[in-house]
Amino acid sequence: MGHSLRGDIMSGVYISDISWDLGEIKSISECPAENLSEDAVNFFNLMGFDKYCVSHDGLSRLIVNSVTKTIQKSGIGLDDVDLVIVASSSYNQTKNFDISIAESMTELGIDNIPVMGVTLAQCGNFASALRIAKGLLLEDEVKNILLITGDVAASEGERFQNLAFNSDGVASCIISSKPIGMYKLIAFEQVADLKARDLINSETNELSEDSVKRVQAGLGKLREKMQAAHGNIIDDCHQLITNNYSISALRFISEKLNVPSDRIFKSNTEKYGHVYCSDGLINLETYSSENDSTNGKVAILSSGRGIWSLMIVDVDTGK
Repeated sequence: MGHSLRGDIMSGVYISDISWDLGEIKSISECPAENLSEDAVNFFNLMGFDKYCVSHDGLSRLIVNSVTKTIQKSGIGLDDVDLVIVASSSYNQTKNFDISIAESMTELGIDNIPVMGVTLAQCGNFASALRIAKGLLLEDEVKNILLITGDVAASEGERFQNLAFNSDGVASCIISSKPIGMYKLIAFEQVADLKARDLINSETNELSEDSVKRVQAGLGKLREKMQAAHGNIIDDCHQLITNNYSISALRFISEKLNVPSDRIFKSNTEKYGHVYCSDGLINLETYSSENDSTNGKVAILSSGRGIWSLMIVDVDTGK
C-alpha cells in the first residue's frame, strides 16, 4: 500500500551521521575570476559573504573524504547500505561524468551497491534526493541509504551567480528506516514552477522581475501546502535552515514563508559561501552542534531553479 507525502506525520525516516568535506577556504577577494572587481567583492561582503571553498582535487576526492567520515561515525556498516543516492548538478561537466562516481565508490569499497543520480533541481537536489530516499524507505524497498550531495564550480567565473558566492564541497549522511541519529523527518512538501529562471539575468546582469514574482508565488504556495497538510507546524519550528544565500535573499525568504529573520540560520554563509545543494545538511548539523541542548522541530528550505521544498525535522539530542 502506498504512503502519502501529505497528511499524517510520517514515521520511519531518520537522518544520521552528517559529515562533509570542503575545498580550501579562501577569502573571496582571492578569487581569480577576471570579472570580479573590487566593487563586486565589497558587494558580496555586504551581502554576507566573506570566504569560499576551492577544491584542487575535484568532486571525486571530496566524495571519498566526506563518505569516509560518515561511515566512521555511523553504526551502519558499508555492508548494510542498500543504495547510494548522489545529488549533484556537476555532471554536466565532462570531467565529473559517471566514471568519477564509479571510481569514488570503488575506492570506498562499495562498488557493488547500486548508485542513483539526482541532478535537475540544482541547489535543491538535496530535497529531491531525500524525497526519493523517503519513498523507498516507506515502501520498504530498502533499509539504509547513503546520501551524497555535492558540487564543484565549472570555472572561477561561475563562482558568483544569483546573489550567492559558490563553493566546492560535498556533504553525506545515512538515511534509514531505523531510529538512529537525532534527526527524524516528519513532514515534507515540494512545489515547482519550471517557467522560473535565475533571479539575475545572466545576459543583462539585472534582476528578473518575472523570476522574482515566480519565486514569491512558489514560496507562498509551499507554505500553504505545508499548512494544509500539517497545520501551523512551521510556526512550531525554532529555526529555519536554508541554503547559504545573500542577506537580501534571506529577507525575501523570511517574508514569503512568514518566518522571523532571527529564526533563520545564517552563520555558515560568511564562513563557507554557498556550497550548492550541500548547504542544507551542513547547516542542519552545524546548528545542532552549536545548540546541542535544543530539541524540537527545525524547518529546512531547499531551493533550486523553479523547485522549492520544505522539510520538517524533529531534533532529539538526547539531552
